[in-house]
Amino acid sequence: MIDKYNCAFCNSNKVIKHGKTSSGLPRLRCCDCKKTWTFREDDFPRLELWKVTDFYLSGKSYRDLVKFYKSTPRRLNQKIRAYLEGFPSWEDYLDTYVSHHSSKVVFLTSKKFPCVWKCDGKHVKYLLLAIDMHSSLLLGYQIADSDNVESWTAFLNRLKERNITPNNFLTSGTGILLQATTNVFPDTPVKINFHKTYRDKELTCCLGRIQLDDKIINDALRVYSSFTNQNLLKIFELESISSLKHILTENHGLFKERLKNRLQNRLINRLDNFLVELQDRLDKFHLIRENPEPILNGLIARLMLVNAENGFSRISYYTQVPADANISDFSCGKMPRMLKVDVNSYKYINFIIEVLARSVELPIISNRCELKYHECIFI
Repeated sequence: MIDKYNCAFCNSNKVIKHGKTSSGLPRLRCCDCKKTWTFREDDFPRLELWKVTDFYLSGKSYRDLVKFYKSTPRRLNQKIRAYLEGFPSWEDYLDTYVSHHSSKVVFLTSKKFPCVWKCDGKHVKYLLLAIDMHSSLLLGYQIADSDNVESWTAFLNRLKERNITPNNFLTSGTGILLQATTNVFPDTPVKINFHKTYRDKELTCCLGRIQLDDKIINDALRVYSSFTNQNLLKIFELESISSLKHILTENHGLFKERLKNRLQNRLINRLDNFLVELQDRLDKFHLIRENPEPILNGLIARLMLVNAENGFSRISYYTQVPADANISDFSCGKMPRMLKVDVNSYKYINFIIEVLARSVELPIISNRCELKYHECIFI
């Protein structure tokens, strides 16, 4: 079926392509009235530029997009780049929307991508990333020529200037990251990926013991109680943490299943598939020949603002405020719109459960269990 095109005779939307005329004009056919007719390219409505840009950032090539926005790939490249260059900075946008940053754990990592813009023969640049572990929201990024102590120190200093001072950092444990974090945040503990893996194993073990349901709920609430940001209580008009406990107790099966699902797919869910999506899109850029900042800025904003399959975005989990926004909003600096909430609806019960499930996964507490996996029902 061809979207946004109705039959010229019966106005049905069940229209398909039906070859071409001898002069080369495309022919259409209606599946309802069976009549055929020809059309010119100008008959198709052109998509708005922000939608075409959204398609591009989601992974489509310029050649794929010319069917939606009648132009040459080269001209479309120029239009999309000009549009992206007018975007606000993702970090400025985030700092405007969030009055006070508060992260329990920030994950530091880097990604290498091919680029020839201002490169000295290596044809690669590095994207340094600081990601909030609870929400998978990207707090900040920096494009660097090298993944070294100097680059990371400069990046971490920028985070500090923006008042992003987490309780813990999580890193791969490389000497570069350890030295840089010690230089800038000497009083902030630095954990390594092992701590996250250990916490995942603890939860996996505990979830196999039915009698420990209450302990897992209490762990989730204990972590959440330590958050500076507790918007869940305000947004859903809950009186206290005990109200959250009532919700988890009433929906303990749903809470337990959500934790199991996240743990079974831990490699995907660890950062909500963000790094996988980002790397996949970086690979499709092939060799960036111009300033990569506008493209990466737009790509990151899209990944943070677009709702995931569960119906909420990463920025919603970070602020604990269900909200909605798209690339068009971002392009003009329009802040996310708060969604109308109903604490009794299934969708928003799931939002609360997701926030608390992510809380209990953070590698900041330990059950001190003996990790006797052979005794667990669920492995």
